[in-house]
Amino acid sequence: MDAIEDQKDQKDQKNNKNNNKKIGVEKIKAETLGVNPKHRRRAREFLVQALYQWHMAGGELADLQAQFIASNDYQKVEWAFFSELLTYVLKNLDEIDPLIEPLLSKGSDSLKPVERAILRAGLGELKLRLDVPTPVVIHEYVDLAFEFGCEQGHKLINGILDATAKRIRI
Repeated sequence: MDAIEDQKDQKDQKNNKNNNKKIGVEKIKAETLGVNPKHRRRAREFLVQALYQWHMAGGELADLQAQFIASNDYQKVEWAFFSELLTYVLKNLDEIDPLIEPLLSKGSDSLKPVERAILRAGLGELKLRLDVPTPVVIHEYVDLAFEFGCEQGHKLINGILDATAKRIRI
């Protein structure tokens, strides 16, 4: 009788372990699915616009964040992602900008402001958000270069982000 009960206990423990694994996988899937790609994409668009505006006109970080959030509050945007990256990029320009310079044949003065904003945003995300796969980051900012940048700007963005990602994300 004890042997049968032991077998039942072992079977119950195994089932509980499998159920816990399933729950863990479901939780991870739910957390992953909790990121709406459209909302995050919109956050990246606003991030690039905010960095461009800051580059052209200056201003305080808190004012810039408040302005973008208030002006676009009706939009479905991942505002925490926007704020986290905007804060990181503006506070770490002394680390981000030197990553760009060596990869420009004509120097950083040749870089157009919108391309500079896209690169700063992309490099900031590569450095800060290790949870976002490198190909996703590069693809998103290349797409933004197609949308906002110069005619061939996407090639520059792709080249710099790819080369830098290989150095900072080993």
